[in-house]
Amino acid sequence: MKNLTVAQNQLLEKIKLYKYVKNSTGIFAYDDIKTLCEFKTFDSTFNALLNKGYLKRIKTNDFSNKFELI
Repeated sequence: MKNLTVAQNQLLEKIKLYKYVKNSTGIFAYDDIKTLCEFKTFDSTFNALLNKGYLKRIKTNDFSNKFELI
């Protein structure tokens, strides 16, 4: 995988913690993670993880923003 910045690494660790504590499937809603994190650059950090292949968007019937940790 590609190198991560400090903020990206911190966000990835929070997502991993959420996965193991709240939801063992690894699928989570964007808004759930955003409310747990206090990053000023959350959107760009999240998009960087998505673009680097750490996260994958899940298609849903209700068009909700759900993602999976790879």
